[in-house]
Amino acid sequence: MKIIYVNQEDNRSWSTTPSAFDGLNYPAIVPDDFTGGAMTHNRVTDEWVTDPAYVRTHVDDVYDAEATRSQLKSEADDIMSGWVLDLNLEIISDEDKQKLIAWRLYVKALDALELDAAPDIEWPPRPEN
Repeated sequence: MKIIYVNQEDNRSWSTTPSAFDGLNYPAIVPDDFTGGAMTHNRVTDEWVTDPAYVRTHVDDVYDAEATRSQLKSEADDIMSGWVLDLNLEIISDEDKQKLIAWRLYVKALDALELDAAPDIEWPPRPEN
């Protein structure tokens, strides 16, 4: 058996150091092979209870959609950056200008997406390079 120190705020986080969590902890005796993980300590019964399985919510879907949109916009910005410089220097070819317009319209379409519809979002197709 060994002593660990459980965070008083969440009854889940734990440490082997008495000063952990700025001292806002309590000691608990556990088997030597205790590893924790997805468990909460019940101070009344002194038992570790397995946490219920996480259930995805609409908020998770919206968060994932926001991350996807951000990544797609970042990729588009990387692709457009050279063309934007060429445009500013007035050395862009007509072909590259059309590509820049297509990619800029793609970014505007990404911005216009209603992410509250997640996970049922119809993502705009990527332009060809």
